[in-house]
Amino acid sequence: MMTRTPSALIETDASSGDRRPCVRHTVSDIRLVLVGRPGVGKSSTGNAILGRLAFSPGGPSSGTSSCCWQSEWVFGHQVTVAETPGLSETSDDAVKRDISTCVNMLRPHAVLLVTRVGSSTVENLATMRQVEEFFGMDVSRYTRILYTYANSAAPDIERQRRATGPELLFKVGYRYHVLNNNPDHWDGQQVYDLVQAVARMVMAKGGEVYSIRSTV
Repeated sequence: MMTRTPSALIETDASSGDRRPCVRHTVSDIRLVLVGRPGVGKSSTGNAILGRLAFSPGGPSSGTSSCCWQSEWVFGHQVTVAETPGLSETSDDAVKRDISTCVNMLRPHAVLLVTRVGSSTVENLATMRQVEEFFGMDVSRYTRILYTYANSAAPDIERQRRATGPELLFKVGYRYHVLNNNPDHWDGQQVYDLVQAVARMVMAKGGEVYSIRSTV
């Protein structure tokens, strides 16, 4: 179980030897929103990204209608991760309002569509359609697919890409990542690659953030 930020996330300031997070990047602030169906593991995914036990199982993904976020220094970036209620065909207006309020308050740089390795194409497309319904059609410009798994062995990501199908990947500009969200198999390289990819996207967009223009 992760109870603190791994030492890999803390950089040493060479000028002072101080073991505090020090920013060495053009983009220092990164804000992410996790979306997905109930029970896909958004809490454990948020914990893996932040490197600590920031979200508890039984949070928004279990069916409550509240959004919450946590922040941590991650590889030189101040990363804020928001966990949203699970999306389903029965999501009501209260859930939509909560997600809209959360997104407009946080003003995220990227939306991570969390899905388990091995999930069906039909399910993933249905979830993306709900994300577009809640967030707006232009949300795909900010969306990245995050394939998660909990085994010690890495999945066959090329096989997963083929299983996902071209429609969803095309919709999000072929932006995708793989993340082991099991705290016993934490992979710092995966987190680093994700954070750096989002940082590059933020720079390419000139720091542009996402907001929902209208709420329910």
